[in-house]
Amino acid sequence: MIDRSLASEVEGELALDLALTHALAVALTLTPDLIHNRLTALHLALELDYLTGVKPIGSLLRQLKNQLPHPEEGSESVQQWWKLNGQSWVSQFRGVMIEQRNIGHEWHLSEASQLLLEQYNNGNKLLVECLKSNSQMTSKVQQKIEETLLLPMYPL
Repeated sequence: MIDRSLASEVEGELALDLALTHALAVALTLTPDLIHNRLTALHLALELDYLTGVKPIGSLLRQLKNQLPHPEEGSESVQQWWKLNGQSWVSQFRGVMIEQRNIGHEWHLSEASQLLLEQYNNGNKLLVECLKSNSQMTSKVQQKIEETLLLPMYPL
């Protein structure tokens, strides 16, 4: 079976990636007319100290967060800031995500590639369902699948 300390570490890494992806989604959907109402959501989405700890990404995220206007500022000044700086700020944020976590890339997949990715995802879901069920696979096969299912095929 999977080592619990490794599982905990992987869960923490996945949680960080999910939180960063959420923050990027919030940032990408902001428009000047929505920024004042959603700026608090972006500030909250960047409260990731509990996940980043002493990792370099933590200080980079704090620097980016400090660049944002405060939600208490007037609506017009916040909108003006976002019009002038929003696109650059999102680019910097995406750059940190790519450099530090290798996530946040803009993928331009063809329909065929999207279909292959969907099939790959469905295959992984099926494997997970089989692992959760009382299937007839041996414990050795099950252990090997659990150890390699979501791990990269190349050394990090």
